[in-house]
Amino acid sequence: MVAFFYDTRAQVVRKYSISEGLFTKIDPAFMASYDRKDQRWLLLGQRKVGKPGVYLTSLRLTNEAGEDRFYEIISPYRPSEMNLYMLGFIVWAVLIGIFLVLYFRTPRSAKKLSSMVCIHLHDSYVEVHTKSGVVRFNEDLDRKFWTFVYDLKTQGIHSSDLKEFDAQVFNGNGNDSQNSVLRKKLIAHVNAKLGVEFIQIKHSELDNRYRKILFMHTNLER
Repeated sequence: MVAFFYDTRAQVVRKYSISEGLFTKIDPAFMASYDRKDQRWLLLGQRKVGKPGVYLTSLRLTNEAGEDRFYEIISPYRPSEMNLYMLGFIVWAVLIGIFLVLYFRTPRSAKKLSSMVCIHLHDSYVEVHTKSGVVRFNEDLDRKFWTFVYDLKTQGIHSSDLKEFDAQVFNGNGNDSQNSVLRKKLIAHVNAKLGVEFIQIKHSELDNRYRKILFMHTNLER
């Protein structure tokens, strides 16, 4: 049989080989106390023989000459240098994997957020960040225009039908001729202030009679 004792000074576990005869009357002890006076351990365990109950016995860790009984030291587990390298590699690989997953799963949303912050809507004005700096628009019509552009941008839309544009920005006022004149002035005004061709009007590739308005956000992104 064996008995294990923890050496608090050396902070190691001692393993003693104990004669079976010492424990013929009890099962493995469930309680122990050290008797300093007689330098022995008092062990309490379930009785093996006779009537059921508990039985008290004693155990000395020294022999009759006062010398320590033979014991082995159970060394605490210390990972080898190779294991540490392997653990470090695994952690590094997991971190790289997480980074790659996040990088390839969110580039579109990240780019979308980056270009969204180019347009800042305020109660009485709009600020647009361009490659050359910040441009401020103060007119009511400017704010209607940029609010419309911003709403489209949140949906990932970079163009609009001319009639839809007129209805949203000009509130449906005026006839087609008046809206056309006002639209041209607004386009020239916005592009001039930004210093880039942000607004363009293009003919449809399928039907040359159909035109749409394009918003070139890439010309604003820094």
